[in-house]
Amino acid sequence: MSAINLLVLIEVQPGKRQQQIQAYEKLKPLVLAELGCLQYDMFADASDENKFVVVEHWASQDALDAHDQAPHMVEADRLNPSFRAKPSHVIKMNQVDSCEEGYMSGEDIDKVLADMPPRSLHRTLFNLANCYNQCADQSFGNISATSNADFAAPAIMCKSFAIELLLKFFIVADYPTAFSKAEIDAENVNLRGHFYSSLFDRISTAGQSDIAKKHSEQTGNAVSSTDFRAILISLGDDPFVGWRYIYETDEQKHLDVQLLSMTVSTLGLAAQDALEGLEE
Repeated sequence: MSAINLLVLIEVQPGKRQQQIQAYEKLKPLVLAELGCLQYDMFADASDENKFVVVEHWASQDALDAHDQAPHMVEADRLNPSFRAKPSHVIKMNQVDSCEEGYMSGEDIDKVLADMPPRSLHRTLFNLANCYNQCADQSFGNISATSNADFAAPAIMCKSFAIELLLKFFIVADYPTAFSKAEIDAENVNLRGHFYSSLFDRISTAGQSDIAKKHSEQTGNAVSSTDFRAILISLGDDPFVGWRYIYETDEQKHLDVQLLSMTVSTLGLAAQDALEGLEE
């Protein structure tokens, strides 16, 4: 099955713009935690404050169908008429690829890399974490689309590594002018290792508190920094390593994928908030 790309055009009643924004902010972490969700972003119309566009990218039609039946979406559909001017208009899109088979050529990739402007190390870590998380969601979507459970290992490995990169983002965030690991090394900052608990311990107290606060907002349960550290350990502390070498063990491995996805979402949203302050 092919990935599904949607544009959802929304118009709200005059004076009810904020209700749409609040509804989206409540839904976003829940939708991003769904199996097969690769993107869920809302944009405001620059010329009309009552109009919005939601961009959705789903790994498969099955993933989209499950999304439509999710309890939070059923509830959203019930509440939307109270502030929407009319039902949303959904446009299903097909990607137009410039290369045969939909792949970029080596020459195209080299050009993109050459044109990439310099960026801070914390921005690089954030972007890479986002990419690994999207790769994970694509693999999870492939499980539904192909019934091939072998996609579970790369899915969990990529999502686990996204967590590691986001933890390292918060360590580096205290050095916003650093553009390379060499600059971080010069500050005697240790970025080595895969253990979540060890990386979390190297994050500033303020950073740890911001992460715990974000997790509390996402789950509706009050969580302290110590509690969030315990969550990281409950995921295996270094699941990236274990799932990367899954073929080396005969034991069955189990992992709470929903908790893993929620943890990525928490760290990603907290990092996004931090970026706003770092890049003002």
